[in-house]
Parts: sequence; structure tokens; C-alpha cells
Amino acid sequence: MPIERIPNAPLPASYTPPDSIAYRVGDGDTWSSLAAKARLDIWKLIEFNFRTRDPAEVNWYLRRNVGCNKPTADGKNWSFSRSASPGIVYLPRPATTPLPVVVREAPVKVCDAELDAARKTLEKSRETANTILGPKATSDMPYWFARLYQYITQAEIDDKDKLSYPCFLLHFIPVFYDTYLVAADAFKAKAAVPAHWQDHFNMAGLIVDPSTPIPYANAVARSLATGVAAHIKGDMAPSLEKAYRSFSQKYSGVPSFDTFKPDFFEKNRPVFDKVRSTLVNELVNRGMGFAMYGKRIDPDFAAKAGEIIGFGLNIDEIYKWREEAWKTAKKNLGQ
Repeated sequence: MPIERIPNAPLPASYTPPDSIAYRVGDGDTWSSLAAKARLDIWKLIEFNFRTRDPAEVNWYLRRNVGCNKPTADGKNWSFSRSASPGIVYLPRPATTPLPVVVREAPVKVCDAELDAARKTLEKSRETANTILGPKATSDMPYWFARLYQYITQAEIDDKDKLSYPCFLLHFIPVFYDTYLVAADAFKAKAAVPAHWQDHFNMAGLIVDPSTPIPYANAVARSLATGVAAHIKGDMAPSLEKAYRSFSQKYSGVPSFDTFKPDFFEKNRPVFDKVRSTLVNELVNRGMGFAMYGKRIDPDFAAKAGEIIGFGLNIDEIYKWREEAWKTAKKNLGQ
């Protein structure tokens, strides 16, 4: 099996190097042959694609980003083949090829490209929630945060017209989600997850019987709390910074970073309250098996479960973390 190691700060699976041309690999392609095409040193071409020269990290990207599925003869590395999916690596755009100059005013309310990207992220979030538990999983703890993320993404897309600048929030959705997807993919592949996500995924080994409702609800609340904390405290600030920079590169006339803040705080807060209620409903009806077995749901118990999950998803505490993330991103942007 090829030797792999997840990078400390992985690039997203959809990463495209600047000023590059996509190349579909086939049987017989090697880094050496592609470097010859590009008239570039082999390691410079690898670094151009993955921002690393570490062989184990390169193997991780070849599997995760390029979809390589055939090892080299010695079994230590991944090789290119026509069966790789998507099978795309990138060559530097030749200097003689003029770059198209596209100047578009930053969209405010209508942005088909950003909406399409957000909807594709919603599909990824649904797929992640549906597959994060393997067939032999002994605990369903990782499921609840994955499903929560799907509900949040859906609600943010549904409520976009209530925002002043929905296009920037839609642009942010894929950037932020991909930081979680790196951790979720590593967990599913039984690889090392990023350090700040370890507490959350360590709970995957916690076995709590759903027929003991209150202990089970407490465990789910803990799992949600660790997931939300990891994502906001560890991923939100760099994701905000990256999204603002890429939005500013893509469009002209982008307003200051703080212009978007009300959309992320006051105007977006109802999404979290609504999603929390949706998750509690699923926890009571599906996670604890009441609907499955045709049992009547005790309203007092449902209220108790709601309180427990509410503690795990304390909106006031979450918004304090978001405030710190916003301040950090603003500072790093020099604003």
C-alpha cells in the first residue's frame, strides 16, 4: 500500500493552482513525462500541484485529489492511469499564452456561479452524512455533526434572500465546508485527522445505547459540541480570510470585510435556531428509535432532549467563537 501522510494544512480537494491548465492523466503518464511537457523540474511540478515535496503527502494528494488507484511496481507510491478519477493534475500555463482579463463587478443578490457551488457543497454534505458511518460502525456519534452540517448548509441556501450580501456567504460555504471534509475523509479512510478534530472523532469509539435516552442525548450533545468547537475555533478564521481573498480576486469592487459581518451574525442567527430544532426532532424520532418502533414520544422527554442538545449547541457560546474568528480573519486581512 502506498505510503501516505495527511498534510498539516491540507489543500481542498478542489484546489486548482493559479495560472494552470488541467491535464487528464492516462496510462503511461509519469511525473517525469509531464515535467518534460511543462519544461519544468519534476519536483517543481509536484509542488505546483500540491504545495509540498514530501513524498508521503504527495501520495495522499494523489489518492484524495487526483483519484489514483494503481500503485507503482514497488507498492510505495501511486501511479497515473486512465482509471484515476477525476484523474486531473495541472500544468503551468505557458507564459506565451495571454491570460484572459475578466473584470466583473462583485455581485450582491444574484450570483449563479456562487449559488451553484454552494448547492454542490450541499450535495457533498448530504453524501458525507450518509456515508460517514461504515457498515461495521459501533457508534453513530460522528453522524450527528455531519447531518447538522447538511441542515445548516441547506438552511443558509434557503434563507439567502434574507441577507444583504448573499453572494459572499454562498462563496464562503464551499471554502468552509472543505476544511471539515478533509477531517471527515481522513476519518473514513482511517487516516490521521487534523489535530484540532481529534477530540470530535475520538468520540466515534463511544458506545451509548439509544434505548437509554438521556445518556444517549448527553453523548450526542458532547459529540456536537466538539465538532462545532473544532470547526469554528480551528477552521473559521482561515476560511473567512481565504474566502474574502478569493472573492476579491474573482470580482472587482468588493466592499470591506466588515460589510459582510451582519449577514454572518444578526441576519444569519435564525438559521442556527431553526437547525437546532430540526436536529432535536431527528434525534428523538430517528436516533432513539421511537418512530421506528411506533412508540409515542413523551413531550416531557422531547423537551428534556431539546435542553440537552441546546446545551451542546449553545448559540451564545458559538457566536462568541465566531466573533473571535471574525476578528482574527479581519486582522490577517489587514483591515
